[in-house]
Amino acid sequence: MDVSEKAVAAARDRLTSFPHVRIERRRLPEDTPEGQFDLVVASEVLYYWPKGVMLAALRRFEEILAPSGVMLAVHWRKETKTYPLQGDEVHELLLEHTRLANTTAMVEPEYRLDLFKDKE
Repeated sequence: MDVSEKAVAAARDRLTSFPHVRIERRRLPEDTPEGQFDLVVASEVLYYWPKGVMLAALRRFEEILAPSGVMLAVHWRKETKTYPLQGDEVHELLLEHTRLANTTAMVEPEYRLDLFKDKE
């Protein structure tokens, strides 16, 4: 899902041969879909929100994640005054507040990636 109609249209065009993939235009976190998902990807989005909204989105993502599912977060690491949060700050908040286990962490000069799954 994406807030951009252009991005949604492009994804639909590319994924027409995958009928099991659902592509929707939604605004997060208030329009998070119901259901259970095997994968939740938060890429370049969580730093757009203030801390409280970002943590509310994390709770919703945890709620919709299937028991064997994973959540992937990846964000740009360069500092900017444009967003309420910085990429590293987002990932530190995720690590501090999630109920999920961090199974993979990559910190590169340009981006940071963390993969989370249920603690077993």
